[in-house]
Amino acid sequence: MIELVVARYQEDLEWLHAFDECSDFKVTIYNKGPPIECGPHSVIARPNVGREAETWLYHCTTRYDTLADHTVFLQGYPFDHTTTPVTPESLRRAVCPYLPLRRLHTEFSHDEPFPMSKWYAEYLFGACPPVLAFSPGAQYLLSRARIHRHPPALYTRLHTMCSIETPVITWSSPVSPTATNAWILERLWPLVWA
Repeated sequence: MIELVVARYQEDLEWLHAFDECSDFKVTIYNKGPPIECGPHSVIARPNVGREAETWLYHCTTRYDTLADHTVFLQGYPFDHTTTPVTPESLRRAVCPYLPLRRLHTEFSHDEPFPMSKWYAEYLFGACPPVLAFSPGAQYLLSRARIHRHPPALYTRLHTMCSIETPVITWSSPVSPTATNAWILERLWPLVWA
């Protein structure tokens, strides 16, 4: 079974109709916007905090023991942030333990605008590589075994980081702390998943 986990705010989800009758797919939509219905797919209302990172971590913490064989984490409109086609056929072919759905981008862990990535990596994992290779948009295909490489406590800790209104460390930012924490996590997902 492949489960699509979709973090939706106000995006049009018509593209999900391609999965309506696929018995080997399950679709779970975490809706952070106005109430919706989406055909045969499960819709779970969530507060609009922490961007997609909060959604991925909420799913990992609440479904840790019942994860699908493979999970595909997608934004409400995934096409701006993927080089892998989001169709049933292409996702079936792509099944593997770990796949970023967009080509990795590299940046030095101490560079602006997110010099805190290095601090967070050291805080969470004990070390940070000098170069971070991450997938902008934070969309991934992962096996259950890959997610289970870490205990639920790590996902709970990261979820708290994305859900609180105060960052673990502070810096001057024009955006909310939960968004800042999610943007930092976007750079750290490969340290979690890879």
